[in-house]
Amino acid sequence: MSKYLALVLVILLSACGGSGDSAAPESTSTTTPASTNDRAVRIESSTITAGTFEEIIELTGSVEATDDAVLSARTSGTITRITDLGKRVGRGYIAAQLDSGLSNAALVQAQAQLESAEASFRLAEDVYNRQEPLFADSIISALEFEQVRTQMNQARAQLNQARGLVAQAEEQVAYTRVTAPFSGTVEEHFAEQGEQVSPGMPILRIVNSNLLKINAGVPERFADDIEVGSPARVSFSAYGIPPMEASVDFVGKAIRSNSRTFPIEISIRNIDGKLKPEMIASVQLERNRLADAIVVPQGAVVRDEEGLSVFVVNRTGDNPVAEKRSVRTGPSFEGKIVITEGVSVGEELITAGMNDVSSGDRVQVVNADGTIAEDAANDAIAS
Repeated sequence: MSKYLALVLVILLSACGGSGDSAAPESTSTTTPASTNDRAVRIESSTITAGTFEEIIELTGSVEATDDAVLSARTSGTITRITDLGKRVGRGYIAAQLDSGLSNAALVQAQAQLESAEASFRLAEDVYNRQEPLFADSIISALEFEQVRTQMNQARAQLNQARGLVAQAEEQVAYTRVTAPFSGTVEEHFAEQGEQVSPGMPILRIVNSNLLKINAGVPERFADDIEVGSPARVSFSAYGIPPMEASVDFVGKAIRSNSRTFPIEISIRNIDGKLKPEMIASVQLERNRLADAIVVPQGAVVRDEEGLSVFVVNRTGDNPVAEKRSVRTGPSFEGKIVITEGVSVGEELITAGMNDVSSGDRVQVVNADGTIAEDAANDAIAS
């Protein structure tokens, strides 16, 4: 019995020893991944430069003709001729003619009366000149000479009256002619040939579109910044017309109560004739010009609970890292902003990816297309 038990124990022990060689326990150790802080953040950068910054006031204006007149009748009559629409006329040109038959007849009559009055005066003056020495020699009496003097004075008065009647008749004839006060183009008819018109009734409109003006309203807060001669740029992007450089010709003194703006005028020449009255213009006025200013993309400036800041690339160590800088800013315009304090010319500014980094993070400078930049520090900021 004891031998049998010993044999069973030997068999069991042998079985246990064999299984140890075929099933070794696996390792349960875990590899900790590298910290994300050790990986470089991809950013874009540009070298800070100094340049000229223009602070601009943007306005909307409308085009008006400097010379634009509606011509009206100054007397009653029938229109016998009117200038065609679109015709270019010079100053003094008879743009419309009224029936002048009665006026011309009155003028002829007045001129005849004038000729008669001139003859009567010459005769009376001749008599006076002949009688004057006789009176001096006491050949004729004082009463007789006074009668001669009176006749001459009456003839002179009649002559002056006749001259006045001629001038009045000539004026009435002139009233039948509607003349252009300046060179321009006939833009509109308010009456047609054959129509009867009365004094003050509009007949036609003449516009000189060679010299135009832009009217715009400037917010009252800029009242101290704009004056006659201030530089201006006028654009007509909606019409495909190139921008024009000009200057302010007029600055209003009164503030419009409904818009809280003051009026300005800018004169421009319509060289190619493409501009037309009532077109809409974009006006840019130079409020301020800063020379040698540090100008950076406005998007590079970060605002947080600590205020305004930017990130620059610090390359003093083995690897470039982001460095946060608190900054003071000046005016901004069209996506650019002036930095007055916090960075210097020549430093490398992070212009993209600044929201993904903290101060001290490793950075990798890439181009806008994602490729690694060979020398990002040579890309200057556009000013």
